[in-house]
Amino acid sequence: MSAELENNFKNIQIELNKGSIRVFDIMLDEGPAPVLIFSKTIKNRFPKPGELTEIIDQHYKARYSSEGK
Repeated sequence: MSAELENNFKNIQIELNKGSIRVFDIMLDEGPAPVLIFSKTIKNRFPKPGELTEIIDQHYKARYSSEGK
């Protein structure tokens, strides 16, 4: 997954925070507060190939199209 994100987003920094519980949350840390973009707990599965790229693309499109208004 990290290779997919690094290939699709040139300025991305990926950080793994290991814990003692089985949590797999993907946070996009930009702006005033981090945004939860994927949670294994909520979806009850890991992300599919390409899914994180699609979610991040949708986030940026929504954010920057609303800033221009």
